Amino acid sequence: MILYIFACIGLTFIIKYGSILNWLRSPLVKINFFKELLSCSLCIGFWSGVYIGMLGFFIENDSRYVLLPLISAPICWFSDCVIGVLQSIEIYLDNKK
Repeated sequence: MILYIFACIGLTFIIKYGSILNWLRSPLVKINFFKELLSCSLCIGFWSGVYIGMLGFFIENDSRYVLLPLISAPICWFSDCVIGVLQSIEIYLDNKK
């Protein structure tokens, strides 16, 4: 289960920040619904959990993965907050030099 949670975090960060998906993200953010969805790590974390949970459910045939979206959403949000704080600290320290 931990592996699937890390997969959700990784998928969330790739969807939200990954330059490899700029070609898809750029036209989508012009639509207000997708702009809000793609800027929310809680939302992306939920849908990442749905996708990864479906894979886990069908691969391992385990019903525990039905709850993965509810676990993934807050963990992805918290991870994004932690990364944001670390980036702010890094910027502050770089500007201080």
